[in-house]
Amino acid sequence: MTSSFIILAAGAPHEGKSPALLAEVNGKSLFDWQLNAMSAYNKPQIVIGYAADKFESLRQHAQLLINERWETTKSAFSLLCADLNTESITASYADILYRPNLLRKLNDSTADVTLVYDSLWKQRFADRSSDDLAASEKVIVHNGQLQRAGQNIPVEWANGEFIGLVRFSGKALKYIQELKAIQSDLVEQLTLSDLVELLRIQGASTAVIDAQGDWAELRQPQDIAHFILGTKAETLLRLSSMVKHSTVLEQVAFTVEEWKETPEKIQQKILAKFSKQLLVVRSSAKSEDAFTHSNAGAYTSVLNVNPETELVSAIETVIASYADCQSDDQVLVQPMVKDVMLSGVAFTRTLEQGAPFYVVNYDESSDTESITSGYSTGHKCLVLRKDAQTDALPSEALKVLVAAIKEVEALLNYDALDIEFALDSNNTVYLLQARPIAALNNKANQISTKHVLELQRNAAKKWQRLQTPAPQVKGAQGLFGIMPDWNPAEIIGTNPGQLAISLYQHLILNEVWATQRAEYGYKDVRPQPLLHVFAGKPYIDIRASFNSFTPKNISAELTEKLINFYLEWLEKHPHLHDKVEFDVVPTCFGPKFSKWEERLSKQAGLNQAELNELKTGLFEITQNALSRTQQDLDVLNELETRYQAVINNQALDNKEKIFLLLENCKTYGTLPFSHLARSGFVAATFLKEAVQQGWLSDTAQEGFMETVETVSHELSVDAWLTAQGQKTWDEFVQTYGHLRPGTYDITSPAYWDDAERFLKPIVEQAVEPVRESPKIEQWHKEKTVFFTKLRGLGFKATDEQFERFMTQAVEGREKAKFIFSRSLSAALSLIAKEGEKYNLSLKELANISYFDLQAAFNSDLPIANLSEQLKHVAAKNTYERSVSRACQLPPLITSEKDFDAFVLTADKPNFIGSSRVTAKVVLLENNEEQHNVAGCIVLIPQADPGYDWLFGQKIAGLITMYGGANSHMAIRSAEFGLPAAIGVGEQLYNKVKHAKTLELDAANHTMKVIH
Repeated sequence: MTSSFIILAAGAPHEGKSPALLAEVNGKSLFDWQLNAMSAYNKPQIVIGYAADKFESLRQHAQLLINERWETTKSAFSLLCADLNTESITASYADILYRPNLLRKLNDSTADVTLVYDSLWKQRFADRSSDDLAASEKVIVHNGQLQRAGQNIPVEWANGEFIGLVRFSGKALKYIQELKAIQSDLVEQLTLSDLVELLRIQGASTAVIDAQGDWAELRQPQDIAHFILGTKAETLLRLSSMVKHSTVLEQVAFTVEEWKETPEKIQQKILAKFSKQLLVVRSSAKSEDAFTHSNAGAYTSVLNVNPETELVSAIETVIASYADCQSDDQVLVQPMVKDVMLSGVAFTRTLEQGAPFYVVNYDESSDTESITSGYSTGHKCLVLRKDAQTDALPSEALKVLVAAIKEVEALLNYDALDIEFALDSNNTVYLLQARPIAALNNKANQISTKHVLELQRNAAKKWQRLQTPAPQVKGAQGLFGIMPDWNPAEIIGTNPGQLAISLYQHLILNEVWATQRAEYGYKDVRPQPLLHVFAGKPYIDIRASFNSFTPKNISAELTEKLINFYLEWLEKHPHLHDKVEFDVVPTCFGPKFSKWEERLSKQAGLNQAELNELKTGLFEITQNALSRTQQDLDVLNELETRYQAVINNQALDNKEKIFLLLENCKTYGTLPFSHLARSGFVAATFLKEAVQQGWLSDTAQEGFMETVETVSHELSVDAWLTAQGQKTWDEFVQTYGHLRPGTYDITSPAYWDDAERFLKPIVEQAVEPVRESPKIEQWHKEKTVFFTKLRGLGFKATDEQFERFMTQAVEGREKAKFIFSRSLSAALSLIAKEGEKYNLSLKELANISYFDLQAAFNSDLPIANLSEQLKHVAAKNTYERSVSRACQLPPLITSEKDFDAFVLTADKPNFIGSSRVTAKVVLLENNEEQHNVAGCIVLIPQADPGYDWLFGQKIAGLITMYGGANSHMAIRSAEFGLPAAIGVGEQLYNKVKHAKTLELDAANHTMKVIH
């Protein structure tokens, strides 16, 4: 059967002056690529028009035909300019690339019209615009049958994009030949897909072939990467002759079928090429490294293979690891990289949002697979903004590596890559793998790269402005962190909505925080906000925080000296950013104050008089703390009274109740809570340093924590009483229903919104609480010596007063949070209710600040107008929040360069308890998800007390991304004797959250992925 191949190249290119068919793609013209694919055809025809003279060089390989009317006609008319006297024709646009297998499938079809489309048209590359999608030629396919083709199909109706490749035969070709014979003007303004639709309507039989992303379009520069990237072996071979900033090791690659047929021949080839070298035998399956899926790490690689004795077994091991092994799956053999100093994986966009940052996960070891295998213990992560200069990088090795990564990006014209690499001691970069980031192709990325970069740069300018302190704040430089002091990462998260940010500021971080410090005996830094937002991410002003922890009576000169030293110490030891009150700044006087005296004397240069001045100030603060907890608890009773008065007042409307609830919460809730939290820290310091001094055993310390009856304990007791019928279900819900997994998040449901989910399991699984244990007995045995030692430091308190202080401080902190969050939660519920009047959803409300809502609720303008305004604000803030989510910043910002590049190291978690547990992992990152968590190690992003419900469901262990040693969840875990790792950091959290089974060994401070 004779068949013709026709390339339609008459039209002008979309951009530039060179015809698409002559454009160079990685050293070859696009026509050469097409010619390779159509090797089964005779000399192709090329219909030209625009810049016809430039095609003369192709005449020896093709028959050139002219569309004289190329400026006013479209592709279907160009088709009629070709020689159509054949049994079938295959027509192709001039600006596309495809593989021979697509042409083979076309030739196998018996339909009159066979059209090639792409069902993955929306995901082929990142940042594809909605305008481009709308302008594309589209198809509707149902049950494998073509229902419609053409450019005017709405994007939401379409099942795919016509790639510009189609075969005509039989009835369809006859009809096209007739159109040419009569010189019909019907086709002048038709595209190929329009012609297909016309033929379909005329009754021609149709068939479709799905390219599934395996093609490329020249006018989409990133799309060319689809053609260069293949299997692991194919990609490395294609890149080996192109790269100059990296090295691709020699290889022998073969298919599974070839191995089965001629194993001895392949062995000889490998031995001849790589004699007396240790080898790596790597997987290179077709199901790996695709644009739609990666199967990264799913298949086996065998390292350090002796070619003489271990080659066959290594190859068989790799092949055996292939799921659904195909005959054309490949195996790749290369020499091992020698003298490796650094290795890992680089992503040229972020995995989560496809944001414009290089993310390089690396390990400074000789093991080239420690990162990809997941068992690296010393891994680091470099994050580099794409438009930043490489002088921001901390080492020459990373500069060399980034240059190599950028080169691969440039060669492929694709900026969403996953690259494996190794560097030797000479800083030679070895390219081990390059593949598309498949995860991004499953996401509709609507975030503008330009906006992300602008927001990141603007944040750097804001940081620079904030370097000049207010007059009442000492210190030469401003540092900012997400975990120190009132740690926003733990309480509102790293990318909160405007409502959560504004409420946290209003209730605590604008004024209350500084008022508490001044009343407690520290420096008065008012008016000074503690929270600043960089690129949508909340950060604590660490300089202001350190000032507020300085005793009020010490001199301005000593204050300046101390603050500068504290800031410099933290900058030199950034891993302490979530432990500043334990390891950077002394905020009270405790059993190990000598460690501070030694550091400040040797490192800060304080003389004895200055040390005594600081010591006296902190001692007075600590002594005063011992006698104030009861009065702080008494203030909370006033909040309870006022809460009931507001909620039960039928004469008040919602907006008045919201205002009163939050103002009362600030004065009678968050302020006493702040005092009790500070006292709780003093108590924690006593315990921790007493253990370090040998005054208490670890067991006795844990025993004290088990005597503490926090809200979690009361919840368990009440759940038991409810289960026994001694407390009604309604009473139980009324008492605990206000709690939310996200305390400040209006989209996080309160327990009373879904009591069956949050509270019912706690009652159903309740057991009778037992308060006696060997650990508690040990506390009672050791506490007298402990208290005596405290008095030896100069404190004036009886044993009873010490124990009452510590118990009230720890319990009171949790109780205060429980009480003030009742007012906050009720206010959020009322905001949601009031928002309904303005037709605002919870997600919209979450992205409007409290101050904007308050102004609208109190406005006399028509609700319809206010609703429109608020919706506009919500939409703007929602988009800005999505842009900020894509921005990348370190947990501690110490320099303007941190906005360009930073390196994350694995944080040291705060381990709680002394037991070890191995259990299934349950990840709770979405408040709407439901899981059976009993007997599981639960992972949550924040150590927020709104997750109290977990402790009533018999979980086996707890891991949080953020949270300190003295956080709410740390205290709750200690109270329940639950093994926990609090504040493991982003690096470790992301490593373990994909595990199915974990071993959490609190005693030995380890977490191990079992499966």
